[in-house]
Amino acid sequence: ESTSSSFGTSSPSQAVLNTTNVLMGSGLLALPYAVKCTGGYASACAVLALVSLATLFTAKLLAIELRRHNARGFPDLAFYAFGRRGRLIVANGLYFDIFLCLVLFLIMGGANIAAVLDACRGGPPLAAPPDASPLTSLAAYLQTPDGCVWILALLLVPAALRLDD
Repeated sequence: ESTSSSFGTSSPSQAVLNTTNVLMGSGLLALPYAVKCTGGYASACAVLALVSLATLFTAKLLAIELRRHNARGFPDLAFYAFGRRGRLIVANGLYFDIFLCLVLFLIMGGANIAAVLDACRGGPPLAAPPDASPLTSLAAYLQTPDGCVWILALLLVPAALRLDD
């Protein structure tokens, strides 16, 4: 009995981790700046507690609605709230967000791998001479940040596009 859909294949622990990741997001990166802007640790802790309570309340409301409508995710909730157009907008927004995360990861990963290669080599990569063979030129290119992005893309994108059997 094979299913054509990959919905609902996460374990409960994976679902909790995914939800936590979505709720936390990049807000953790802005936390030090927020502490500075609120005037100190005491007021920052109060603001953090209020925001945490609001997030908890919102998560509980989402869980109630997901159970009540037997929905599988945010696109289904958008369908129940706004119809077919709402589902389309939310699903495309989520896919676009995931795509941009992949692009960001590839760019940052390529730059970091190139920096590590430079540090191991003791300096920037040597440029291939103009009369170099295509293989030498390719080897020189793959040591640059752009080349490292391509290597990461060739390794990781097929894993991200993997379809369940």
